[in-house]
Amino acid sequence: ETLCSDHLKYNSIKWLTFVVLLYLLVVHIGGSILISLYISLVPSAREVLKNKGLQILTFSVFTTVSTFSNCGFVPTNENIMVFKKNSGLLLLLIPQILLGNTLYPSCLRLVIWVLERVTKREEFSYMLKNCSKLGYSHLFSGLHSCLLAVTVFGFILVQFILFCSMEWNSEAMDGLNSYQKLVGSLFQVVNSRHSGEFVFDLSVISPAILVLFIVMMYLPPYTSFLPIEDHKEESRDDKKSIKQRKKIVEYLLFSQLSYL
Repeated sequence: ETLCSDHLKYNSIKWLTFVVLLYLLVVHIGGSILISLYISLVPSAREVLKNKGLQILTFSVFTTVSTFSNCGFVPTNENIMVFKKNSGLLLLLIPQILLGNTLYPSCLRLVIWVLERVTKREEFSYMLKNCSKLGYSHLFSGLHSCLLAVTVFGFILVQFILFCSMEWNSEAMDGLNSYQKLVGSLFQVVNSRHSGEFVFDLSVISPAILVLFIVMMYLPPYTSFLPIEDHKEESRDDKKSIKQRKKIVEYLLFSQLSYL
């Protein structure tokens, strides 16, 4: 039985490697293709690259890799500001930001769950039930993944409401219609934590919003409202695992959010 369990664990780790590789390839290739198509079909975006002497493929691949890895590098002097009226491009970049950073564990678990439902392979089921045994720190339990997703969208919602309420009629949004303001604001607040791309001139943003962004930048990518410790499953004979259980109050007291 132990031999079968070890074999299943080995196969699960092997399949996890393929899943992560597939995840990366799909996001990078798919993101590059979508950005290339958008720029090719939208004259205003295509004109920007033409004036700067940039090839569409070069810009698309570079921006996709930078956005997914949250580097914040865009091969234009103005970052994304030059595309602030191209809401479609901003909407293509937002998912890449989240898929590559704050929502990576949640999305990875979702992909594994879908594969388990479709293929019925026991390796995927093992991954979902024994994520802590696989040695991959980005694979969270179901509860932890859900709490992480709720936290990420909660932070985005709070920032979005505050940003729109304070900057809607500001100098930063001059020349934009309501739809462009909404999409631009969403793009800006999604970038505030780690990615660093910007669609508005931060020098004219109100100090209160800048302070909010500073707080967001201090938060680690996997911060959750209710910190969860994924305990490794121990055998019944191991009595020492009981002392690892802690109260929710202790988690909250020593959480990253409480420090801030």
